[in-house]
Amino acid sequence: MPHLQLVVAWAVPVKPDALGGHLQAHIDTLPTIETLRLCHSFGRGSNVFVTKLPVELRHEIETYVVHDARKETVPEWHQKFRCYLNRCKSTDHEDDGWYQDEHEDQAQQWYRRLAWDKGYFAQHAKLVRKHFGLTIWVAETQLKQEEDDDDDNASKKPTTTAYLTLPGHSTASKSYSLHTDLKDQWDWSLESGYGLPLALGARDTDASLARFGRVMRILGLVPFQGPGTTKKPLTASLAGEEGTSDHDEQEGKVERVGGKAHAVRPRLTLLVVSEVEGGRGSYLPSP
Repeated sequence: MPHLQLVVAWAVPVKPDALGGHLQAHIDTLPTIETLRLCHSFGRGSNVFVTKLPVELRHEIETYVVHDARKETVPEWHQKFRCYLNRCKSTDHEDDGWYQDEHEDQAQQWYRRLAWDKGYFAQHAKLVRKHFGLTIWVAETQLKQEEDDDDDNASKKPTTTAYLTLPGHSTASKSYSLHTDLKDQWDWSLESGYGLPLALGARDTDASLARFGRVMRILGLVPFQGPGTTKKPLTASLAGEEGTSDHDEQEGKVERVGGKAHAVRPRLTLLVVSEVEGGRGSYLPSP
C-alpha cells in the first residue's frame, strides 16, 4: 500500500556513513570516558594520580580515545556505504574469489543498519536524544540520472539521506490503495494528491538550535549537501512575520571540527518519504 509521510523540522544534513561511524565511536567509548571522569572527580587514595590532572588534559585524553575508536568504526561504515552504492572496488574485499558475495553482504548490512526500525539509529535513538537533544532522520533516496555524480562505476542505485533534527517536529502521513485496474496493468502512471495539515507548534529558541553546533563538534561532523538534499531553504513565513527566521543569527554560528571552521546552519526543512508496496523503508524518529 503506498504511503506518504511528511516531517517539518529544524534540521542539518550530514553524511550518513560519517554519522554512523562517528556516533558508534562515541557510544563505544562512553564507558571508558565516563570512568575517566568519575576517577578524575572522585578518585581517592595516594596512587590515584588521575585526580591531579588538569581538566584540559583530561579533555585531550578523551579526544584521543574517541579519535582512536573512529579509526575502526568510520572505515567500516564507509565501506558498507560504498558497497550499497555499488561504488566499491574488488580490491576493497578479501581476495578469495568470493568478493561478490562479500560485496552483497556489505550492502545488505548497510541497509539493515539504517533503514529498518531495528537498525542502528533506531536502537540508539533514546541515547542520541538524551545526550544531544536531537533526533536522527534517515531515508533511502531514489536518484534521477542527472542527480548522480557522473561516476561511471556507479549504477543508478538509491542512496541514503541523513539529517540531524530537532525533536517536537510536526508530522503528517497518508496511506492509500491503488485502483484494481492499475494493479493489473504493466504500463501505468498514478497521480494522487492530498492536503495534509501541519501544526508547527511553539517557536524553537536559540538555545535549542545551538544543539546542532554542539553535536557536530562532539561527533566531529560537518554539514553535507548530498543528492537527497536541497540548498534552497524553506522560506515561507513560518518562523518570522516577514518570511525570515528570528534565528538568522544561527546562520553565523561557526564550529571548529578537525581544526577547520564550519558554519552550522539549521534550516526549517520539509522531510518527505514516499513508499510503495514492496518498498524497503526508512527510519523515521518519533516526534
